[in-house]
Amino acid sequence: MSNIKPMRVRSIADQLNVVARQSVLQNPQNPYIALKKSESNEFFSTRSLTKGSKVNLLKNNQIKLPPLKGEDKSETSSKLDIVEALEKKEPIKPTTDPKQDQVQIGYFKLQQQWEMQNKFAKITEKFFKECYLKPLHEALEQTLIPVFKAATVTFWQDIPSIHLLYSPRLQVTVSHSDGLVGYTFFTRKFLKIERACSHSAYKEGVDSKICPGQTPVYIFPLWDYNDNVCAVVEVTRTSKDPFFDAENDAFIQFFSEQFKIHSKWLFPVEIPHSLIIELGQVMELEQFLLLFQKRIHTFFNCRIAEIWRYNIRTNKMDRFINDRKDIDPGRAGIVGDAFSRECTINVQNTKMQSSYIQYLDGDSEESALIVPIIDTRLAMKWAVCLRGSKNFPVFTSADEELLGLMTPYLALSLENADKYSSALLGNARESLEHHCVFGLQKIASLINEAAETKVILNEALENIEKLTSADRVLLFQYDKDTDNYVVSAYIGSKDPPNPISKDHGIVGKTFNSKEIINLTEAYEDPNFDNAIDLQTQYKTKTLLSVPVMNNRLEVIAVLQMINRKDGQPFSQTDFNYMKIFSIMFGLLLDNQQMYSVSTSANRQLSSFISVSTALSSNQNVKQILSEILQNARVTINAERSSLFLLDNVVNTLTSYLVDGGKMPQSIPLSHGIAATAVKQKISIVIQDAYHDPRFNKMIDFHTGFKTKSLIAVPVITSDGTVIGVAEMLNKQEGIFTQSDQTLLESFSTFAALLLEKRRLKDITEKGTAQIEMSKWIGEFERSTYTTPTKLRVPEAKQDVLKSLDFFAIDWNGIGLFQIAFFVFNDFGLLERFQITNDLFFTFLYRLREAYNEPPYHNWIHAIDVLQYISYQVRITNSHKILTQFELLAVCVAALCHDAGHQGLNNAFNVNAETPLGILFKDQSVMETFHCTVAIRILSQPETNLFHSLNTKELTVIWKWIIHLILATDMAFHFKLIKQGNEALEAGVINLKEEAHRLMCMELVMKVSDISNVSRPFKYADKWCEVLSEEFWRQGDKEKELGLPYSGPLMNREGQNKPKGQVGFYNFVCLPLYTLIARIFPELTVNLESVKSNLAQWVKLVEEQEKAQAAQASSNNDAKPESNSPPPVETARKDEK
Repeated sequence: MSNIKPMRVRSIADQLNVVARQSVLQNPQNPYIALKKSESNEFFSTRSLTKGSKVNLLKNNQIKLPPLKGEDKSETSSKLDIVEALEKKEPIKPTTDPKQDQVQIGYFKLQQQWEMQNKFAKITEKFFKECYLKPLHEALEQTLIPVFKAATVTFWQDIPSIHLLYSPRLQVTVSHSDGLVGYTFFTRKFLKIERACSHSAYKEGVDSKICPGQTPVYIFPLWDYNDNVCAVVEVTRTSKDPFFDAENDAFIQFFSEQFKIHSKWLFPVEIPHSLIIELGQVMELEQFLLLFQKRIHTFFNCRIAEIWRYNIRTNKMDRFINDRKDIDPGRAGIVGDAFSRECTINVQNTKMQSSYIQYLDGDSEESALIVPIIDTRLAMKWAVCLRGSKNFPVFTSADEELLGLMTPYLALSLENADKYSSALLGNARESLEHHCVFGLQKIASLINEAAETKVILNEALENIEKLTSADRVLLFQYDKDTDNYVVSAYIGSKDPPNPISKDHGIVGKTFNSKEIINLTEAYEDPNFDNAIDLQTQYKTKTLLSVPVMNNRLEVIAVLQMINRKDGQPFSQTDFNYMKIFSIMFGLLLDNQQMYSVSTSANRQLSSFISVSTALSSNQNVKQILSEILQNARVTINAERSSLFLLDNVVNTLTSYLVDGGKMPQSIPLSHGIAATAVKQKISIVIQDAYHDPRFNKMIDFHTGFKTKSLIAVPVITSDGTVIGVAEMLNKQEGIFTQSDQTLLESFSTFAALLLEKRRLKDITEKGTAQIEMSKWIGEFERSTYTTPTKLRVPEAKQDVLKSLDFFAIDWNGIGLFQIAFFVFNDFGLLERFQITNDLFFTFLYRLREAYNEPPYHNWIHAIDVLQYISYQVRITNSHKILTQFELLAVCVAALCHDAGHQGLNNAFNVNAETPLGILFKDQSVMETFHCTVAIRILSQPETNLFHSLNTKELTVIWKWIIHLILATDMAFHFKLIKQGNEALEAGVINLKEEAHRLMCMELVMKVSDISNVSRPFKYADKWCEVLSEEFWRQGDKEKELGLPYSGPLMNREGQNKPKGQVGFYNFVCLPLYTLIARIFPELTVNLESVKSNLAQWVKLVEEQEKAQAAQASSNNDAKPESNSPPPVETARKDEK
């Protein structure tokens, strides 16, 4: 609705000057009566009724209030006082004068009406503004829902030409006479019902979808500026809500009036000038039709667009889609009806039209819109036809109007293109003899170019059709496997007829007699079989049947021409043409048969050689199998072939190879021919799939393919394990034979050998990761980005992953992999960076192997940090600030940040002079080592998550990862906090800058690394025990090596856990959590959780101290009194 013109709003002062005198002074008890009688149709501007506006209007004399009859000017001044009191919302004091009381009441009522008008005007103005940004129906429905406090608001727009109302939101239609909506449209009255079903017009099948029987409903029509009902609005409330009140009535009256006034701007239709200009360029007819199809069906979002032309003088009709086609004016379908009636036709279902003709109007039940135009001077008619609206079930009124504006331009463009093509190509017509010679020359060229036999046959049949003016041409070829004639090529028929016995019908008679048969009335010949006519819904009248023989004078095919287009029998000239082409067919088919036998043998030999070579080399297994499968399909002459692999993970057969078309990505193992072949380990041959109860018809339904015959052969390894199934679909000539089955079984044997070799190779190259992967990821799932079925987190547990209430230890095992898949896919990282499930699982597996098993810094901790980072990113909406590229860096850094950790900190490595301590001395020892481990894993092809990045992107992402991992070094803890606080105090943090985003993510990483302190106390306490155990193990080792403890927490003896935690929380955790909460206020909840846990530890310390004090007091009471001085020196040593 972006074309709506801005509306001029009249000031309320202008209106009140007109009506104030009558509304207040003449009728003070009901001043709104005069206001309603005002001739102005424009709504009040909400901007003109600002605070104090009514008082100001009076003060500024914009509204003159003369004294009433019998009153003086002082009484008029008191009216101004009343208005001011009302404006200030002060109570009006009663007077002793009845006239003055009437004025007070009048002003009070007027104020109420003003306020209501203000409210309505604001709502209406908001609606008009929304129409700039949204479709009309969406703007209206969203505006009115809060106004009526409605459950639903539905906008029904009228399509007058087909007597329907349609809802763009629901995409449904209602007849002008159906249900409550149709009743409202027909009566042009408002309809307000407490219980929808109580009205006589209520129809369960029509109305119950929006308003069930007990629903309160308010339905009202909307008029356009021509006073035509252009739409109906249906408002419903729940049965528990109060019924519609008088204010709702007043609003509808107000809104409908404003809608009527401005309707001309609400339904704008403009010609797409750029499209018209593009189609109007000088071009050949074929080019125009190609462009027309591409532009028009896209512009109207329909299935197809057509242009028709009818010459009234010559009675010649043409249809233009991708090319020109002559149409019989007497059988022109719905478009012919539009030509006859000379009016636009808009239909919801073409099959319901009396003028419907299947071959012109299609097999589908779909909508159509035809707009004809006529040029009486030229005696010409044109029409543009749109079929199959994709936006709505029907073409809309806007479509009608727009196509009506465009049709003259489209017709003119067609005529220009046609005349240009005629002038360019000329109108010369070649004689039939010349055409015959030209056709034979073209066929000879195709033979020299080694074109496919089918292409040559089709070219020959097209020439025969033109030379003989036959409506249909069929080539029946003998199939020795079935002892039948099958149609191998045909022209003029939608589908090939069924096979015919060589001894049956005219085909059989021609085959046995070796003579040409010419029938003037086919149904009068006793040998004629009408089975093909019944199958194809066709009637044969004239027929010419010619035998096709090889050089041994054996009949190998029969060529038939059916129904000359002029209705006359086939002539001698037609015989002569047929003799020429039948000789050519005989040579071609005989050579093709011999070539097929030779080629089949060569392909089988080539397949054996390919498999032998593949087994002794490193060639790509899938490519080799694809070539062998293609050779097998061509040899067998099947329409499609496929190889499915058994996926025990998801219990399906997964598509591995397809040749000749598309197949479903997976098919169920529960039923179907392929599933039966796998489960029973047998080969299955079916000649008529739809009559076999084992056949799964749903596969055809989903692919749109029609399976007629098939072979299914299981793929079995040397140890008898079924790993897949090979299929051939639809033998193109004849039926599947035993030799076809044998060939496919040979292929399945080769496939089993190659696939077994590939599996062993994968295990060798990828190690145990491949074996582990086979337990959790299906074959088809490996190359996708969607989380594998067995690695999905149950919905009931997903909320836990997005909260503080998460304990990673409970997820140990494959559950940790599930979390990694969940987080990466939650941010859309796998698909964005082309990280397949195979690649990601292998990376996780290798990374898990790189982690050692100390109590705390292990693979569980890595996933715990990843979860906490994703939790923080989500609640702070940082995923809307960070790019996916940066999110990938943060998530990978979280997973890798402690890779290779041995449970020993940096101080130990330096003091003990370990190899790492010597190598990375004076820098972050362990953090640098973690970076080297990450680099090593991510540099391997089978675990390279960054394979889709370019060189510049790799540099940036490694910079982020290394910075984030190094930030976890406690040596930089206080420096990073100081840096963040200084930035906050300076007010320079700007998350739009990469450097600031990196610093904030470093802080998020630090917080995540010590996230256990913010978890619920029951988890924080458990993590404390785990971390303490790791510290104590390091302390034991330091003690064993004679090294000083690298910290007080390392000493197992005399360790006071609560006191240690209080110091750790106060000194290390709170400053960090306070800083991150200042940057991201949403993370204050984490800070509060830390404080809550600290309070728990403080309480435990206090309880310990009370217990120790009580114990000391008890010990002192038990000691005997002594006069010896206290051991001062000993006490000092202990203190030291």
